[in-house]
Amino acid sequence: MKRYLKLIKLFSKYSLIHATIYKVDFLIWSLVDVGWFALSIFFYQILFANVNVVAGWTKAEILLLQGVFFIMTSILWGIFWNNFNQLPKKINDGTLDFDLIKPIDSQFMISFQHLDLDNANSFFLGLFTILYAVNLGHMSIKLINIIQAAIFILLGAILFYSLYFITMSMAFWFDRIENLPWLFPSVRDFMKLPQSFYQGPLRLLFVYIFPIILVTSIPTQILLGIPSLNYIFVLVPAAFISLAISRWFFHYAIKHYSSASS
Repeated sequence: MKRYLKLIKLFSKYSLIHATIYKVDFLIWSLVDVGWFALSIFFYQILFANVNVVAGWTKAEILLLQGVFFIMTSILWGIFWNNFNQLPKKINDGTLDFDLIKPIDSQFMISFQHLDLDNANSFFLGLFTILYAVNLGHMSIKLINIIQAAIFILLGAILFYSLYFITMSMAFWFDRIENLPWLFPSVRDFMKLPQSFYQGPLRLLFVYIFPIILVTSIPTQILLGIPSLNYIFVLVPAAFISLAISRWFFHYAIKHYSSASS
């Protein structure tokens, strides 16, 4: 475990050096993040201009959910995207060999060696949105609720990572799929809204079969002090089962990999 923590520290150091070298890129992406943040807040200002509650959620509660969503977005673009985006290319040109021969877990190397601090802004914007929502709704959040919410954000990140990694592992069978990295992130917008907004097939799909909506809804409800045990019992096993499946599927997919030396 210490070796993996040292590697994470090393990857973070290189990412920080990259961000300081390419300051213009960092500034541009920071402005993009702030722009999306402003548009999101503006949308909910309009939505709640004439109503106080939408599907049982107040403006402050929805903004609290948006804060959690921004934090999850920072994890998606800051960690998963940069690494998974390169997997199809590595498979096609055979450079995946360099990850497979290292004396470290291959899935770990593929998943975390390229960290992007340019997207750290979304994390801090998420924290700002949460604080703004707490002040707007005059909420009193206990420390234990913050700890529990952080744990379920981590569980949600594990679920999101696992499903995304399984999707990207399909590249072992399909050549030249340039849009594959966009397939799973495209569904992240469903996480912007709580589960009560969805009914019928969408609710069945994204709450019980692929419970990505719960990734943001459950931490938000915990912060509000109204967690739903039914949904918690869905998210917890889903996170660990999907992680186990991602590892099995990756090792199965490697058997179909034709390396550069083949």
